[in-house]
Amino acid sequence: MDSSISATGVAPRATLSQLPAEAEGRRDTLVLRVAITTLGCKVNRADGDALIGRVNGLVLVPFDHPADVYIINSCTVTATADRQSRQMVHRARRLNPTARIYLTGCLAAVSTEPGLRDELDGIYPAARHAELICELTSLSEGFVEKGRGASRAPLEYGAERATCDRARPFLKVQDGCNHACSYCIVPRARGPSRSTRTPTEIVGDLRRLAADGYREVVLTGIHLGQYGADLTPPVGLSALVGELVDPPVVSRIRLSSVEPLEVTPELIALLRRHPHALCPHLHLPLQSGDDGVLQAMNRPYRMAQIQELLQPLRQVPDLALGTDLIAGFPGETDAQFERTLALVRHGPFTHLHVFPYSRRSDTAAAALPPVASATIKRRARALREAGRRRWQAFATSQVGQVRSVLVEQIRDGQLTGITDNYLRVRFGGDVAPGQGLALVGQLVRVRLDALAGEALIGAMTAPG
Repeated sequence: MDSSISATGVAPRATLSQLPAEAEGRRDTLVLRVAITTLGCKVNRADGDALIGRVNGLVLVPFDHPADVYIINSCTVTATADRQSRQMVHRARRLNPTARIYLTGCLAAVSTEPGLRDELDGIYPAARHAELICELTSLSEGFVEKGRGASRAPLEYGAERATCDRARPFLKVQDGCNHACSYCIVPRARGPSRSTRTPTEIVGDLRRLAADGYREVVLTGIHLGQYGADLTPPVGLSALVGELVDPPVVSRIRLSSVEPLEVTPELIALLRRHPHALCPHLHLPLQSGDDGVLQAMNRPYRMAQIQELLQPLRQVPDLALGTDLIAGFPGETDAQFERTLALVRHGPFTHLHVFPYSRRSDTAAAALPPVASATIKRRARALREAGRRRWQAFATSQVGQVRSVLVEQIRDGQLTGITDNYLRVRFGGDVAPGQGLALVGQLVRVRLDALAGEALIGAMTAPG
């Protein structure tokens, strides 16, 4: 396997099913068994991928397997996220009481209570990943020095091993946030907005990823729409995307979440002009459909601006349009919630991420009068049901079309993947016996024949 690892931290893919015996827990080897779990956003995933991709001499194992090192790449966006991160630390200690356990990610950057610190062998926020890499490298070299088993060359696996079979890497181009949303602690955890790669570096990253066989790459950031504002000269997200898709550097680019006011006319024009190189898929984190709640959240827009933005987005053919919504924000009245629900029912959204409000200490919203827990749950259920209906209507509208699909895995004898406009599909078609594994990670054309439960059913018509 090619030992070179790019600045993205991504090396050539190897799925768990292809791992040598080292991944199955044998101890007659010279490799360090490392398990990593990532909670939270795509930026966290990108950080975890880059972390693991830059350490040689280790092998990734699933988090519920015996390991020598466990890494919890934590999230701290809500109190619930904090609790989940703590639970993963406890779980790792139960799996192997003698293992080393490291905490990284956003919780590591904000705070950890003394009881949790006592269970950890190290706390490394993303800003200190270089130190964690040195720690892991030292541990890996220690296995060689101890002479465990027969002599073998160290194995080198990149970031994709951390997520097992993920066909699309996340390329982080921006980090941090300058906003001060009243419910959010992320600016404290991530720091101010900054671009992490120059356009030239991003082009080089994408070329290396394409050479390694990746057909789709997700551009991600904490506040992606602020990409390039700090560069000299400044570069906007639209300008960057235009450079990446005309001509295409990799087969297709997908954007992660973009703040509503940063979806520019130029970006919408790129979606229309380059539907093959730029996936027809946007995610706008609106959080609410009511001006009063948006003001209490300290969000920088009002619904008149959102309605103005949605008009041209409705004209982008087959666009998948997602959003984030918080149910039961402190002080939200029934009337305010109904305006959010109406936005979902009558807007062009195709899928939702619904978050029941979870109080996060050290935020302005934590001091506001809470909504009753039962009301929060009821509102979240109503939003999710409305979102399910919107998704079902969108998926049904795609039946009969032939779309480009990135093949992700084989499940129950069928290939599964995601269309360019973010719909999951299962298919067989003209796939010959034994051909399926070779198609994982490739783009193919699939005719969408029917909707069955949570996925479309189709048949492959041609390579991508």
